[in-house]
Amino acid sequence: SIGGCFTLPLDSCMAAVKKALKVYRGWLDECPREARAWEEELVRTICEQVSFVFMPLKGAQPNQENLTLAQAALDLYESVARKKDMTNETWDVFIRVVLGVCDFMLEGEELEGVGTKVSQQMVRLLFSMYIRSSHVLSHSSLAVVELWRLLSKYAQRWCHRLTFVENWSTVCYCLTRELFFCVSGSAEEANEA
Repeated sequence: SIGGCFTLPLDSCMAAVKKALKVYRGWLDECPREARAWEEELVRTICEQVSFVFMPLKGAQPNQENLTLAQAALDLYESVARKKDMTNETWDVFIRVVLGVCDFMLEGEELEGVGTKVSQQMVRLLFSMYIRSSHVLSHSSLAVVELWRLLSKYAQRWCHRLTFVENWSTVCYCLTRELFFCVSGSAEEANEA
C-alpha cells in the first residue's frame, strides 16, 4: 500500500515518502482508469493517508527537506480543493482531515517548528476550502453547521498564531465586503465600507 509510506520514519525514508506523494499527485491529476468507478473514495483515501505526513513533522526542525515535504503535502491538498465536482461526503471528509492537520500542527506554543513555517499556507488552504465547499455543502445544512462548529472549536486553540488571526481577519473582511456588495449592488459602496 502506498499510504503505508507516510508512516515510515522520515530520517531514513524521505525519498519513499516523496515518491508516494508524487504517485498520489499523479492519480489526483488523472485518475487511473481502473479506479474511475470509485474516484471519490480514492480522493478521500488519499487525503486521509497524506495527513500522516505531518505526524513526524510536529516539533521537527524546519530544515529545507521537512519544509519541502510539508509544502508538497499542502500543495496536494490545494489541488484537491480546486476540484469542482466533489461530493458532499468527499468535501466533508476532506475538510475534517485538513482541520485535524491544522489543529495538530498549529495548537501549542511551538515557535520555530515546521508548523510555524507552513502555517500561512495551511490556514489559507483551510479557509479557501470552507469557501469553495460552501456551494456543495449548502445543500446539506447539518454538515455545514457541524463543520463551522468544528472550526470554531479548533480555532480557539490557534489564536496565538498571528498568521491565523491575520487570515481570519482577511476572510471576514472579504466576505463582509462581498455581502455588502450583494445587498447594495454597488462596488463603490462596498469598497467604502
